[in-house]
Amino acid sequence: MAEAPVRRVLIYTSGDLIGDGLLKLPAVRTLRRVFPGAHLTWLAGHGPSVFAGALAPLVREHLDEVIQCAGVGVRYREWLTGPALPRDGWDVVIDTLRLPRSTLSLRHLRARVFLAPAAGFRFSRPRPRGSGALPRSLPEYLCRLFALAGGREQTPDYRLWLPAGYREAARELLPEGRAYLGLAPGSGGANKCWPLENYIELAHWAPQVGLTPAFFIGPAERAWVPRLKEAVPGALFPDLEGHQGMAPGPLLSLALGERLRCAVANDAGGGHILAAGGRPVVTLFGRSDPAKFVAPGTDREVITAASVGVAGVEEIPVAVVRQRIERVLSRR
Repeated sequence: MAEAPVRRVLIYTSGDLIGDGLLKLPAVRTLRRVFPGAHLTWLAGHGPSVFAGALAPLVREHLDEVIQCAGVGVRYREWLTGPALPRDGWDVVIDTLRLPRSTLSLRHLRARVFLAPAAGFRFSRPRPRGSGALPRSLPEYLCRLFALAGGREQTPDYRLWLPAGYREAARELLPEGRAYLGLAPGSGGANKCWPLENYIELAHWAPQVGLTPAFFIGPAERAWVPRLKEAVPGALFPDLEGHQGMAPGPLLSLALGERLRCAVANDAGGGHILAAGGRPVVTLFGRSDPAKFVAPGTDREVITAASVGVAGVEEIPVAVVRQRIERVLSRR
């Protein structure tokens, strides 16, 4: 859609929490191939972006600039005045949001190509032909937008690159000789959480099938640690502390995820972290759409509340989750 040369590209999003960032990362890795030689600016208009923080080392070669908490696309008056950004100098502007609020602001930018999926691409310049139905999967959806704007089709890149030292630290924290069951009981919202008691029950059951339980605890769940240590004395907590100079955080957890036999997680950032390591993850969903939040390049065993005939994620039976783990273990 865009004619060469393309020198400056702006990609707009509302913000990127850890789960969002990991879902978007396989698409972000394709941007250099879609826009070779261009200066790529990733703009988080509403909130923070992990691409400027915890995941910055993973996008350093793929993005030239990350702007977060920009206050762009958040005020209705921007529909008339435009955003607080330079009007000129952009060759391509991509609004990744489906709702028109940010689109009505960003359309004031004088870009050769302005692509926005809101209202069936009504505000795009030029309007893309043959866009078809957009994928529900977030990484595939973003790749499709990038292709419509840049004219080069790409598929998400699910390979996991990590800075030096993290995999070595993970090997010492979760050494060879055991099979590990990762348990990620946290979530950004209580309505997405399977009860902590159920994770404790799984941890007690894990040794019966040859697994050592390893809890992955986010910053918001640190208060659970004493209770978990008392309830499951043999459990591991490999991402609580740094190791060999590797600070605790998403990069270390990504490396640890590769060491697991399988994992169980809520529909949350912890599950996306463990799934990025390529190991099977049983993911528990309430009312969220798994097709959007499960990346096709990951090995997920999805259990939704509706699939087992209950109203919410908190009602999914432990027995159903155990059966799914056993199915994973039966793979050869």
